[in-house]
Amino acid sequence: MVSTYHLAALAVARLRAPRRLGCPAVTFVTTFSAHELWLHPATDAYLCIFSNAAREVRGLGGRSGAGVWAQSCVRSFVR
Repeated sequence: MVSTYHLAALAVARLRAPRRLGCPAVTFVTTFSAHELWLHPATDAYLCIFSNAAREVRGLGGRSGAGVWAQSCVRSFVR
């Protein structure tokens, strides 16, 4: 399940933690920077639009096994 809003991401991750959600929990960070409200230990992956947000997710302690992908949109769109 992919969440694009931080409160929804937290709710999904809280369902994922006790195994009440049978699919991966993915958070799509839609802002230029990340903050702690985007993060939860039960989140399986983080998708970030910009590399600085991906660095912040890593720096804020995004789950060690979670993948962080920067540049999720086409570069020509970012210009």
